[in-house]
Amino acid sequence: MDVISKIKPIVKVAIPMAAQSDLETEETRKVSASEEQYFYRIFLNGSLDENPKNYRMASL
Repeated sequence: MDVISKIKPIVKVAIPMAAQSDLETEETRKVSASEEQYFYRIFLNGSLDENPKNYRMASL
């Protein structure tokens, strides 16, 4: 019997994202504070200045 065919995938959806790995840069500070580019604030609960701990942890 083919064991591989019986394995059910757990991951149903994947979202590709190209992002920086170091989120504590000056550029990230500027972007995270921008009203037009709010994606950092959504995922990291605020700007780099408002929540540096989350940005530091996400950069590890």
